[in-house]
Amino acid sequence: MRYLSRSLSLLLALMPALSVASVKEPWRPAKAPLMKDGGGHTSSQNLEVDYPRPQMVRKGWINLNGLWDYAIQPQGEPAPRTYRGEILVPFPVKSALSGVWHSLKPEERLWYRRTFVAPNLRNGERLLLHFGALDCRARIFLNGKELGVHQGGYDSFSFDITSHLKPERMQILTMDLDVPMDSVGEAANRNPHPSQNEDQPIGMGICRTVWLEVVPATYISHLSITPDMDTKSLRLTVILSGRGPSNMKIVAVASSKGRIVCKREGSPAVPINLPIPNPHLWSPSDPYLYHLDVSLLKEGKSMDHVESYFAMRNVSCETDGKYPRIMLNGRFLFESGVTEQSLSPECDTEASTDSRIRDELETMKRLGFNLIQMRGRTLPERWYYWEDKLGILVWQAIPPAPIGGSEDEMTYESQLHRMILELGNHPCIILWTLPGKRVGSYDGKRIAGKIREWDPGRLVDAVNGGVDNGLGDVLDVHCASRPIGPPPSDARAVVVGKCETSTAASTLGAADNESIEDTVRNLCRMIRMARYCGEKYGLSAAVFMANRTLFDKLNLPSLGRRIREANLGPILPNNDKNTVIPTSEEYPSLWYYSFVRGSGYWIQPDFNEDMWKRGFGGFGEGYPEADTPWTSPDIWMRRWVDIPDDAPQSLAFRVWHTGDAEIYVNGAEAASVTGNSHGYVTVPINMSGRYALRAGRDLIAVHCHQTSGRRFIDVGIVANDN
Repeated sequence: MRYLSRSLSLLLALMPALSVASVKEPWRPAKAPLMKDGGGHTSSQNLEVDYPRPQMVRKGWINLNGLWDYAIQPQGEPAPRTYRGEILVPFPVKSALSGVWHSLKPEERLWYRRTFVAPNLRNGERLLLHFGALDCRARIFLNGKELGVHQGGYDSFSFDITSHLKPERMQILTMDLDVPMDSVGEAANRNPHPSQNEDQPIGMGICRTVWLEVVPATYISHLSITPDMDTKSLRLTVILSGRGPSNMKIVAVASSKGRIVCKREGSPAVPINLPIPNPHLWSPSDPYLYHLDVSLLKEGKSMDHVESYFAMRNVSCETDGKYPRIMLNGRFLFESGVTEQSLSPECDTEASTDSRIRDELETMKRLGFNLIQMRGRTLPERWYYWEDKLGILVWQAIPPAPIGGSEDEMTYESQLHRMILELGNHPCIILWTLPGKRVGSYDGKRIAGKIREWDPGRLVDAVNGGVDNGLGDVLDVHCASRPIGPPPSDARAVVVGKCETSTAASTLGAADNESIEDTVRNLCRMIRMARYCGEKYGLSAAVFMANRTLFDKLNLPSLGRRIREANLGPILPNNDKNTVIPTSEEYPSLWYYSFVRGSGYWIQPDFNEDMWKRGFGGFGEGYPEADTPWTSPDIWMRRWVDIPDDAPQSLAFRVWHTGDAEIYVNGAEAASVTGNSHGYVTVPINMSGRYALRAGRDLIAVHCHQTSGRRFIDVGIVANDN
């Protein structure tokens, strides 16, 4: 899927833009407040971008990324005669690698200018100019003639520039951008993440690849690819553009590992069904992709041809017999993820290379995450290509709605529809998320209905941490402590769409002196905690959000580099078969606890524990493993566990204690320890404890006493190898 004419693309990318006056400021990376490495991995000479539209690939294309001239002028002034310097496209103007690092103000206008050599066109061919995206309102000119106007931050657009080409091969492309104001006088491209650092770059200006493509007079302009698991078939609709005869037909060929699975013919703009017998299903553990060839024929002769891919999978919300769950291919898969806010400060995420995208996503998978939540924006299609290829689920948030009147809303809904059509073929996307409570959504019921109408094969999150309106397929709650939501109360699955914990702020790389191994272990621990809550409390998913402190100091690409530099293999969640009842080092276990013994015989199963508090182990102070504070001399704890029928015959406690402790099983004293274990140790279960412990439901009760120093207590059960 990688077609790159290296020599021509590189020549054009490096060709100096033809300026009215000489450039006074040559390009160099700007200094950004959040930069980690000074942007040393990228320069104007080593840009290499793979084909930017991986689900509709043609072999011939010309990359226009590289150095352009730029100028920033007051609104109302004509095109500049002198350009200020060079800007590296496709990096946004407020990014270090653009070389500018400037926030465009409403009273300013940003100008771009460059030259390119037009390819020779034959037999009625057309030349298209593609923009992956730009953020702001833009007017685009070729050789002094206006091509058109575009407004929007995240959708791609194109122009047929054939009629605007000069007879000479050298062409001059210019464009100007400004920050549009909505109808109440606020900047329409305001930062959609107001909770984050004001120095975070946002994608003003050209923020994705700009490229040229030669196409025939009538050409394939869009593919709509929809798997239908009920009929085990693929529904394909091919849209044409340009001018030409109507007697054309479409030939589609689906193949698997070089073997043709199905071949069908049809008409443009009419759905074509391709049977896929015994489909190989796509999932995070097995992200299987089929190859798709689509040809446009006239009287048996190929007029146009594109390559694509697809996956067979479906997503639904169904009950698993106990809870409503998000189902992938009819099976429940707990989704543990992170928000895609790992903005690289030197370049913004918009212009990342394939190697960087893959590195970030593979790092996520090695850590145990299987989900990314895109918040408030889309990313270039190559991100979604690698998520398709590597098997990472995506919850795609739609951009925030405008604050203005009906004209703004119509523009917004049009852009939203284009975005869903543009991304709708990617199997990784399983859910659309409406804007949350902090970014000013409007008329959520109607928008949710529109999304369902446009894309009935995916789920919709219409709550996103806001007031529960009863809409959508999931009840999305946000929490600031642990990934625990309310138990499911209707047909919607319960998810924690944002979990931002104080633990994450203090442990996940926020401290400069924290070891990379500790960072990775803490990330894995968060995943284990989320999975445990999913099993016990009916959650379908949990998404961890990098908070402001963590965002400033750590991002996933830098984490991947640090893992490699430390030569650290993946530290995955402990799946030790010797574990029977995990300690909190594996799963943050939920206990009842009290700092006052109270009345009643607290070690007995029939003790009324309703007045006790509930918290996650371990308990203590002064240790990063302590999830619930314990500062008093004594703590009493109770935890109900389920011993499986196939548990080993000989069991032992796994305990970390910093004081004297007694452990009870169903009212019988099963073990006692003294002093400080300095970590987890194995403690044999005595004879009375072995008699009391049985397969099924059991009560573990613990009392620990300590009068000075750091405190910690945690208990689990393991197989006793001795």
